[in-house]
Amino acid sequence: MKSIKIFAVSLAALFGLSGCASSWLDQEMTGSALTQEEYNKMGDAAVGSVRGLYAAMYTYGGEHDYFGQKSIDLATDLMSSDLAMSAQAYGWFTVDAQMIASNRTGYLWVFYYDIVMNANAVLRMLDAKESLSDEEKDAYAQALTMRAYCYYNIANYYTPAHGDLETPSTYAYRGKGAEYDLAPIYRQSYVNDKGLPVEQPLSTHKQVREFVRKDLVDAIELFKESNMPRTSKLFVDKDVARALLAYNYLEMAWLMSDEDEYNTQRCYEEAYTIAESVINDGNYKMLSRNEVKSTGFSDVNSNSWMWGLDVTAENSTGLASFWGHMDIHTYSYAYAGAYKGCDENLYNQIDINDIRREWFNPDIKYVPDWKFYDSNRGTTADEIDRDWKNDIVYLRIEEMYLVAAEAAYRAGDMAASRKMLTELMNERFKNTDVISQLISDDSKLLDQIYLNWRVEMFAEGRALNTWKRFSADGYTSKHRGGNHFYKAGDEVKATDYNILFVMPSTEAVYNNEIPS
Repeated sequence: MKSIKIFAVSLAALFGLSGCASSWLDQEMTGSALTQEEYNKMGDAAVGSVRGLYAAMYTYGGEHDYFGQKSIDLATDLMSSDLAMSAQAYGWFTVDAQMIASNRTGYLWVFYYDIVMNANAVLRMLDAKESLSDEEKDAYAQALTMRAYCYYNIANYYTPAHGDLETPSTYAYRGKGAEYDLAPIYRQSYVNDKGLPVEQPLSTHKQVREFVRKDLVDAIELFKESNMPRTSKLFVDKDVARALLAYNYLEMAWLMSDEDEYNTQRCYEEAYTIAESVINDGNYKMLSRNEVKSTGFSDVNSNSWMWGLDVTAENSTGLASFWGHMDIHTYSYAYAGAYKGCDENLYNQIDINDIRREWFNPDIKYVPDWKFYDSNRGTTADEIDRDWKNDIVYLRIEEMYLVAAEAAYRAGDMAASRKMLTELMNERFKNTDVISQLISDDSKLLDQIYLNWRVEMFAEGRALNTWKRFSADGYTSKHRGGNHFYKAGDEVKATDYNILFVMPSTEAVYNNEIPS
């Protein structure tokens, strides 16, 4: 008989989630852990503890390439080959650059299920109340959004490329495409009399996407009802939930049939409508042409940032950080020669009129020394950043232009697609007269949508999923540029099984509901 070994609600969950464990099914309720009854007596603990959900996003995980969501962003971008590692210096991210997901698959599973289980604990406490204050409704909405965010990412990483409907699930015995057996869904009510979550069977890719959609729809309504002011960009809000919902519709569209309420066409239309509404509300502004080479990627106060972390001395992870690995002007690995730059072939595809081409330095392995660089700093050894306090971004408004452009294209509305893409490109091109030529016909338009995803979101954690999504459009293969230390010049494919994250074997070992 397998034993239930699911993360309980602990003091660590309330005041800062742990970043890593050997298995997320690896702790009993002992020691300093709280029972559900004790937790429920903590008064306003739900409002306070919802803040703890965000700690995992930036917690150091014990190794210098494990530091929360941004380490996942870098790892998956390396797997996509758009981010090129030019040498194996110091060893960090080496396996990811070799396009091997298996080394990190357990970390992602633990990382996202940690947040899911602790979000559920918050939701259970609030469900136990007869009525909720506005502050509690806001906390409930945040917990729903964070749970949805985790399952959204699980659905992205643990399913094959859209162009690959043949890869079977490793620990399930049926299912492809929409019916791909993906992951267990844990709702807050799935607990035993001790407050411990009860094991759940695998749900399909389609079911997980629908679960994400429902959580986000409910969260958005609660955010509207509570109408609480946002005190920090670290905390998700209505706009973040809407952006994630637009993303999810874009991703789930290909799974749906004509018999579904949200069929393929409607999903694309919903993705466009929601993304457009987030843009039109005007709460965030795209980086202007004059800001593209400014400090727009280092400061949470940037008008384009929808969700991000204000890095301080207290929450900085120092050498083991996004900036430490990406910025040659920050004292850490990139400064010491462990360069990660734009794939040379991708760089060569960027139009000479595109300001973003100037983000990258071809003399130093195409490092992004103008995208991720604080222009207030100098470049000498005495002037580089040794504080590691540059902020990190999780979501920006430019993504909504790209979602809208792609969704409109896939829905068959070429005029709307061109409009959205043109608005973005107008703020990225020195000579805007060439834009209409680049998107003049439908094939060129799709080429440019895909290229702009890759360039605009460089090293921000979107590349692997973008590649997997566009593989259904014939963009399955790419050739690595000459600045990769591994497989330079080789053809690589989005359907390569090695870059598919698969459910860790421990899930099948400890979960009675999954055949082993």
